[in-house]
Order: sequence, then structure tokens, then C-alpha cells
Amino acid sequence: MRDPQLIAALQRLPIFASLPGYQLARVAGVARVTRHNPGDIIFRQWDVARGFYMLLSGAGQLIQQGSDGGQRVLANVQPNQFFNDAALTQELVEQATFVIVQTAVLLHIPRDAYLALPTGAPQTQAPISAPGPSHGTPPPAPAPSHTPPQQDRPFDPTPPAQQPAQLPEQSPVTHPPQPSPNRSAVPARFQAHRPTWLNPGETLRLMIHRHWWVMVRAAFLPAVILAAMIVGAILSPIPFVSIVLAGLALVIPGGLLIYIYFDWRNDWLVITDERVLRVEQQVARFSVETQEVGLLSVQAVLATLRPGDPVSRILRYGDVVISTAGSAGNISMDFVPHPGRVKDYLFHQRDMKAAKAGITLPGRKPDEHNDPLTFPPDDTGRRVAPAVAGGGLFSMKYVNQRGEQVYRRHLMVWARHIFWPILFILGCLFVLIFGWRIEALADLGALASIGGFIGLVIGVIWLYLADWDWRHDLYIIGDQVITLLSQSPLLLQFREDQILIQRIHNIEAETTGLLRSLLDYGDVRLLLLGDETPKVFRDVPGPLGVREEISRRQRAVKEIEKQIENQQQVDAVVNQLRKEGMLPQQQRDSAQQPANLNPNQPPAAPSGQPVMTRQTPPIPRRRV
Repeated sequence: MRDPQLIAALQRLPIFASLPGYQLARVAGVARVTRHNPGDIIFRQWDVARGFYMLLSGAGQLIQQGSDGGQRVLANVQPNQFFNDAALTQELVEQATFVIVQTAVLLHIPRDAYLALPTGAPQTQAPISAPGPSHGTPPPAPAPSHTPPQQDRPFDPTPPAQQPAQLPEQSPVTHPPQPSPNRSAVPARFQAHRPTWLNPGETLRLMIHRHWWVMVRAAFLPAVILAAMIVGAILSPIPFVSIVLAGLALVIPGGLLIYIYFDWRNDWLVITDERVLRVEQQVARFSVETQEVGLLSVQAVLATLRPGDPVSRILRYGDVVISTAGSAGNISMDFVPHPGRVKDYLFHQRDMKAAKAGITLPGRKPDEHNDPLTFPPDDTGRRVAPAVAGGGLFSMKYVNQRGEQVYRRHLMVWARHIFWPILFILGCLFVLIFGWRIEALADLGALASIGGFIGLVIGVIWLYLADWDWRHDLYIIGDQVITLLSQSPLLLQFREDQILIQRIHNIEAETTGLLRSLLDYGDVRLLLLGDETPKVFRDVPGPLGVREEISRRQRAVKEIEKQIENQQQVDAVVNQLRKEGMLPQQQRDSAQQPANLNPNQPPAAPSGQPVMTRQTPPIPRRRV
């Protein structure tokens, strides 16, 4: 028996409006209505999209993390708003993390269940491409309940007046990530002619070469020489000298410019649906050298802006190092455009391949609506959002909105950073206030005051950069990965290092010296499998607590992997019993329910009957 309210709600959605009643009943049969608490994470950025979502009551936020590590609220999701309609028919990736901020009831139509409907399954009116922003006139709603009027935008542009929607500038929420905005993923010449180094049946996903600035920088001197020789040939009064200069200009610097161009053009970092390759065509030797690693072998990706290079901050290029279990298989490339986007795209392709193969990567939880590790439970056992989302002014330890534990370096490091800028500022203030009383400075007159004022401005900038340097050196411990962020504007450095928690085989906490022992701060070294160089948390407060936090998350990940493995074994037994006809219908339906890895999460709705409570009706209606 299908819930008539659920069927009516689906009929009011534009993507299902044209379906007959029996097809709507089929869709309602695979829909799930679940209740979620504040702090629950429905999906994470870069997860494989699982299907269509509609918020029936409560509130949520879509939070997007950029390549620089910063976060922004992409949209505030209010009741009766829906998104991810394109994910019903396409394999896409989430572009934001969906977090519940107010107790909510959520309608979810899984993509796999939707595609597995019987012959004659309904086809929605959703476009083939991912939903994008649109500004058409919405059609009138046929029922009192308010529903989003457009199928090609993820959020309702005209919600009720008491609950305004906060739309992002770019409305798509689910679409494949684009690692570089000014180039196609695969060049046209490789689309027309299949490269020889590509395996049969392998599909190119991304090809990117070094930033064009590498070619411009290398070609600058030959171009200047070429221009000088051409000008000399034009201005020379002797025809023979003009001909010789012009010929030499075309042969030597001109030939060098051609070589530089083809050397830049034929050096690629390639991501396919199976491998990551570094392809380098040697122009001088007429040979092709390739270095490759399987996608599932990728364990860490280091993306950094080049230290000491101010141009890299403007043009956004840097280095990418792809690490495997052994250092011999690592792949690296310098001057990569938008290294953070390339890193995100690589992890996305790796996760997509693992999901298709049914493989659970170390630390991955591929099909969870609620992450039991996201937030610690309170005294009642209920998962709650962290009290501190972004840390205080001088917080050395806090929990961000994604439930990750964030550490800064100890305040003693901050004091060392700001000591000399403050001393310099005090000296400039002394000159400005008491300079007229000092004979040597009084003789300079206004020059002393001007110099003191300029020095004061320089000191304030110096103090700001020193403080900024301390605040943006972060060590982030997540459920799956550990991120080491080092950003130094004074040294023009940006470094981001990510490692899988399961790759850590030993953790060392060290506190040396009297001052460190008194103030309780020190270093934490992470020893990795297949890598002799440890990753170091430097000068963190409470190093023993940091070590215990990492160990706790490692144990939790292993427990989840064990539960997933047990559930897979149960599913295998159920499938075998089903094939042999030994499983009764009632037990078969109960055995098909997915494992609930979060003990505080209510069970998912059985197919055909959504969860309903008196306090939170699944289909809210406008009161007349």
C-alpha cells in the first residue's frame, strides 16, 4: 500500500509531473523517508551521488570546500526544496557536503533502486546534463503544498515568504568536477586519434600539461635574441649582413622557440578511468617515456604552490606529487595549473572506480547517510554538532563543521612570530611620540616623523603577516584522511599534504626541553607504510592527546570496515538463500535492509511505506 501523501508530493515535482499513477506508485515504493538530527552528514563533497533528495521539514546546509582548503556555504536548504535530480540517471559526484542543521525529515530516492524498477520504469523530464542555473518563469503549482517549480535548477527560486531560499551564485550541486576552467578535459587531437600508450577499452578522463608560464619563461630570452637579430638585420646598411642575421635569427633562436613549444606541448599528466600516467615525449630523441600507477594504488596526493614564487600565487600553478605504498612508484609533476583541483579530481576518479568495483578503500565509507565518527555523542548518546565550528581567536584546538579535529601550533610559536614585529612597532611609536625630545632625531625635523610613520605601517603589515602565518598552519584529523596545511605569505609558500589514516602504522609523540614540558607542547610523527620520511605535526599542544585522537579514529575506521565486511557476508548468504528459494518473503524483505552503521540513526524506511511520526509528518502541507 503506497502512501497517498507521498505519491501526491512526488506528482507535484516537475520531474515526475507527467507520470501516470502506477508509475508514481513504483517511484514511491523505492523512496525512503528518514529523520535526521542536527549535525548529521547526509553526503560529503566528492562522494558518488546516490540519487534524488528533497527536504520535507527542518533545515540543512550545503558546504563546499575549495582547492585552497577554505569552506563556504553554497546554499541553505529549506523545506520543500529538492536537488540532485540529474543523479537519478547519471553517475555524478557531489560538489558539496550536505549537513543537517535543524531536526529534519528527508525524502531520498536511491539511484540504484530507481534504475532497477521493472520494465517500463518511469523516465523523468530531467535533462541529461547536470542541473544548472535557469531563470525561466515557473509554472503554477497544482496543489496547496509548495513545490519547486523548475526541474533544471536544484532549489526553488520562489519559496514561501517566511522561509526564503538562499541561492548560491552557481546553483549546480551535483556534476563532475572540472579541474581546470580554461581547457577541455581531453584535447581534441587525442579524441580523434587514440594515443598508443592507452590500453584497449581505457577511457581518458583528464589530460593536463604544465602551465603556459613555463613556456613563456623559457622562451623569453630566445625571443629577445630573435627580436634583436631581426632589428639588426633591418637596420644593417650591408645587405649581406642583413641576410646572415635574418637567417641566423630564424635558425638559432627561432628553432629554439619551436623546440621549447613542442617540449611543453608533449608533456602530460593523464588521468584515465584506470590509471594515472606521466607521459613525456622527448622531442630531441623522438621517444615517449611513460610512468604510471593504478588509481586504486593512490594513497596520498600532495598539492603545493611553488615556494618563493610570487607568480604562482597570481597564476595558480604548483606541484603535484602522487604517492603510492612505495616511494619508487610515486609520480610528480611541477608547474601544474590549479594543483588543488587536480588533486580533488584524482581522488574523485579513484573513488568512482572503487565504487564501481565494489571495493571499500581504506578509511572509506561509500554508502553511509550518517557518519558515526562525525561528531562525538553527548550524554544522551545523540550525535550533536560541534559547539565550535571555526575555532576562537587564539584556539589551538577545535572541531570544524565537518567533525574534523583541527590543531594549530602552540601559542608559544605565535608569540615568537609576533615578537620582532611588535618590538619594531614600539620603536616606531617611540620615534613618533618622543622623537622631538631626542637631539639627534630633532635635527631631522619632519623626516623623523615621516620615517616613523612609514615604519609603523611596515610594522603593522609585518605583524599581520606573522599572525596570519601562525593561524593558517593547520593539522586536520578527519575520519578518512589527515591533512597538513602550511601557508606562509612571508615566504610565499603553500603546502597541502593529505594521507590516509589507514596508511599510518606508527605514531610517535615527543616533548623535549623544559619550556615544552611546562607548557605541554611538542611534535607528533606519523610513520607511513612504504615511506621512510615521517609526516610531522610540529609544536602542537598536548602531543599525547593528538596521538590518542589519531589512534581513536583509526580504531573507529577499522570497526566500520569490519561491520561493512560482515554485512557483505550476510548479503552473500541472503543472495544464495534467495537463489535456492529457501528464504521466506518476510525474512527476505528484512534481510534486504541495509546495515545501520550508526546506532543513533533511525532505520531506513522499508520500500513502500515511509517512516511517519506524529511530530514530523513526512509530507508537510500548508495550513489553510
